Amino acid sequence: MSKPTGKLKFAYDTIMAFEECIAELEAENAQLQARLHEVREIYAGAEGFKPKTAPEAYCLRIMYQMYQAALTEGET
Repeated sequence: MSKPTGKLKFAYDTIMAFEECIAELEAENAQLQARLHEVREIYAGAEGFKPKTAPEAYCLRIMYQMYQAALTEGET
């Protein structure tokens, strides 16, 4: 197949650039989804933890807030 010229070349180059950007965004999205899954796993492992001290309770609360923030960020 011959290479496009003129306006077709511009359209072809634009489409190729968009496809490259889409591939990069899909790869980045996959990485972020994997990280979010890891956050969920870490939090799930601490769900049954019963804090015995105030610092433990504080850490658990902060971890829960971070978990919720990660979920919220994953939705946008």
